[in-house]
Amino acid sequence: MDIFEHRRKRFQQLLAAADVDLAVIGPTANMRYLIGGSPFGDERFCALFVDETGARVAVPKINAETAAGFTGLPLYPWDDGEGPGGAIRACLGSRGKIGQVGIDGSMRADFLLALFEHGGLDLGPPQTAGRRRGRFLSRTDERAPIEAPRRIVPIEPVLAALRRRKSEEEIEALAKAALQADEAVRMTIEAIEPGVTEKKLAWEAEKAFRVLGADSVSFTLIGFGEHSARPHHSVGEKRLSRGECVLIDVGAALGGYQSDITRMAFLGEPPDEFREVYAVVLDANEAGRSAVKPGIPVGEVDRAARDIIEKAGYGERFIHRTGHGIGLDVHEEPWVKEGNTEPLEKGMVFSVEPGIYLPGKFGIRIEDIVAVTDTGVKILTGSGRGLVVVEKD
Repeated sequence: MDIFEHRRKRFQQLLAAADVDLAVIGPTANMRYLIGGSPFGDERFCALFVDETGARVAVPKINAETAAGFTGLPLYPWDDGEGPGGAIRACLGSRGKIGQVGIDGSMRADFLLALFEHGGLDLGPPQTAGRRRGRFLSRTDERAPIEAPRRIVPIEPVLAALRRRKSEEEIEALAKAALQADEAVRMTIEAIEPGVTEKKLAWEAEKAFRVLGADSVSFTLIGFGEHSARPHHSVGEKRLSRGECVLIDVGAALGGYQSDITRMAFLGEPPDEFREVYAVVLDANEAGRSAVKPGIPVGEVDRAARDIIEKAGYGERFIHRTGHGIGLDVHEEPWVKEGNTEPLEKGMVFSVEPGIYLPGKFGIRIEDIVAVTDTGVKILTGSGRGLVVVEKD
């Protein structure tokens, strides 16, 4: 049994435990996790169907050969002229009444609408009784080839239970991606000079990842000066001047697994206020990483980092969670935020990225990727966390 068959078997067990009769997964990271790849994602309907009998894939004919290259599952191709209805009905089968259908929340909305149209699924009034309170019931659809009603439920909790704990092979892949990101940051810092634009430096980061062999570049977030105070700043034409900081938040996929790292640089001599705030964020980063160990609630990692920032008087300027899981997706469970009581387990991999943002001045974030081990933590990102001062005229 290969790793993907093993994952699907475990997925089927979890579906049964959750009372889900059928799961429908789009061409997302969830599909890649379960079958080893996903066809090119566009407007053409494509989905993996999983129930207790097995798994099969509805796929556009244009992508069928690609799908056959990474999976031996039964394929149900459809062409543009006929549309996906026949393939959807074939994948649903003729087992009669199906109760709960789990839907991949990251799947395109128009794919879900196609399931409603061709598969007898439909939105109905909110359920007001029973163990699935708050879900949706479906109405009988006379066009459906299979008996209705069917209840639509999110499948994310089941998938997250599978994906949140990484295998040793996955952690090794994430470590390689992190090392590549370390080098991409170094190459990006080398390109810092007076007058360079945010867009140009973002391009230098993207080129670095490509030269280093990344599968794809996920994001290159570059913010100069006051723009660094926007955690998700849209890269623009601002030119870098002496006396301004540079926030570099970049990530890419390598071997299917993602990287994510944030480092800071400064062009010229940083003022005292910047150095003081930087020291607070660095202490918070170190506190968050040091707190990681199996068995503690995830939220304690957030609290460890947040305590440092609050005690320094910047609590209101730390405006996001401390971290997020990472794997086939850049952002996935676990969510490292206050109130998350889920216990850390060996194999969880996530970011620790506290930040302080002072609008109109600057923002500072220091981000690392860590893995939970049997006894503590393994840091996957290896580049130095000290402030990089660039002296160029």
